[in-house]
Amino acid sequence: MYCQTYTFYKNDLQNQIKVNPDDYYTEERGYGYAAFDYPESLPKASKQLLSGNWGCKESAFGSWEKSKSETQYGVESSLERYPIIFKSLVPEEGVYEIEVTIQGGESGLENIMIYTARRNLVAKEVNIPAGETYRKKFLVYVCPYIPAMISEPLVENAVYIGIAGNYVRISSITIKKTDAPVLFIAGDSTLTDQSAMIPYYPGDSCGGWAQMMLSFFRGIAVCNQAHSGLTTNCFRDDGHWKIVRDRIRPGDIFMIQFGHNDQKRRNLAAFGGYLNNLRWYIKQIRELGATPVLISPISRIPFIEQGTYQSILEDHAEACRHAAKELEVAFIDLHQKTFDYLSGLKEEAAKYFCKGDITHTNDFGAYRFASMVKCEIRAAKIEPLYDYLEDKENAPRGWAPDGNTAPAEKEALRGIYLMKPAYLDLTDDIMREQVAAAMAKGLTDPCVMHLHPLEDMPRGQFLFLLFKALRISSKRPVNGQFCDISRYEWDASYVQGAYEEKLIDPVTTKNFRFRPDDALTAEELASFLIRGIHARDERDNLDLDTCLKAAKSIGLLDEKVSGNNVVTRIVCYNTLVKMMENADVTKKELPKDIEIHPVG
Repeated sequence: MYCQTYTFYKNDLQNQIKVNPDDYYTEERGYGYAAFDYPESLPKASKQLLSGNWGCKESAFGSWEKSKSETQYGVESSLERYPIIFKSLVPEEGVYEIEVTIQGGESGLENIMIYTARRNLVAKEVNIPAGETYRKKFLVYVCPYIPAMISEPLVENAVYIGIAGNYVRISSITIKKTDAPVLFIAGDSTLTDQSAMIPYYPGDSCGGWAQMMLSFFRGIAVCNQAHSGLTTNCFRDDGHWKIVRDRIRPGDIFMIQFGHNDQKRRNLAAFGGYLNNLRWYIKQIRELGATPVLISPISRIPFIEQGTYQSILEDHAEACRHAAKELEVAFIDLHQKTFDYLSGLKEEAAKYFCKGDITHTNDFGAYRFASMVKCEIRAAKIEPLYDYLEDKENAPRGWAPDGNTAPAEKEALRGIYLMKPAYLDLTDDIMREQVAAAMAKGLTDPCVMHLHPLEDMPRGQFLFLLFKALRISSKRPVNGQFCDISRYEWDASYVQGAYEEKLIDPVTTKNFRFRPDDALTAEELASFLIRGIHARDERDNLDLDTCLKAAKSIGLLDEKVSGNNVVTRIVCYNTLVKMMENADVTKKELPKDIEIHPVG
């Protein structure tokens, strides 16, 4: 059975590898500190995965290389907020028991945090008195993972240990192959393993709540396969489900939370495709002998409408409740818990989220929401998770935002939108070039693997892209001008915004129906585009025929296109790119209500 010990201070013990402060990771060595020198061809998200989901700001890289020194108690970082990140190859995938020791030394250490795998929290706010040694054992599950912008799983049999805090030290690490049950987790960006930058500030680091769950358990490993941008369809279609299906065993647990992206696809309506997919996953997991646990989607920061706080995710949360009751599945109503908590915080809720974001939590928010999951497991004694709780008696201590944030210096914009598209359904080089142009302008979602370029574009979904292209915000309250869309559907605020901005030709919405699910026609596409590039007070005079002729005359649409022809998604992307160049909106900032998935 594999077992390897690394020591970070001088000793004469046999069968241990001494790690020096300048032993950066190389494939030949098979262990070492994160080097952050991976090929430029890799997307940023992939590079950070190869460093334990940590990145290093350009302005900090020189300091990072000089930050570590050796003492009689181990290797320590001499710079505030510079973690120690260690990586070791292991012989095969599977469960490994890790034991980390940290000596307090002469002065002791305070507020230490330990991370593993893709920045999964193991322990936080650890205080080590002078002269004492802290020991922590935990389990890690090593298996493939599909990075953002990559269609194939990253297969790297490696263990990562990150020691973070103000000033940190590592004394020894022992890695031992073992066998234990695994908690598999599926979901979207609100619970995925998010990355953090060096210097490390928890309030400025995006965090998914599931990456905090390992800190509450003992005797079980956590495999978080959640990803940004995914729906209940994408998790299956893009290959993530296969990773779980091929490895999950009787005695394992499958925790699932989706909804934020499903609600943006009308074919995944709460009591339609979304509910059906939840049923499918639950049945599949049970056939594989594992235990499903269903969790409703966390709340975004609630908005006030008609004098009360509201959530547009309530329908999907209710569908979760329905599925759990129908199939007798363990259920945690995280949506209600988070909604009530955030509503009570009022303006203070923003402190638990990434700056300017109403959906994605920072590390403080991620830990707070994970604590709610832990408390529900404890209160309801959800088996077998309850058996693995490290502390069955006490609720976890909170982790309050400290107001200490990174300097306001602007780093280079992440380059993920400049990468080549990795979508699996692009049929030729011309289409790949077209999609690359749309991605560079922020129109496509880089987190999913299928763009469906040749499918019809629904009218409701097109508005989301149009608002991105025009750099305008959606509008609330939704006043219900149309009877075929609910005021709390995802599309509703975009329809309301389009209505107020006079982007909708009244001829296309007869009988009080916007027709969000109908396929967009060429004349309707032309109408949206031409109205969009004209001033608001000029839009009443732009009928469908005028807009179609104008779109053809400036090259947005082909001269041969008939007005009643249905347009595909790739046609919409192409015309929006052309419109953005024609209207010179590319220098404007994206509207604040547009969700940008944090992927690196």
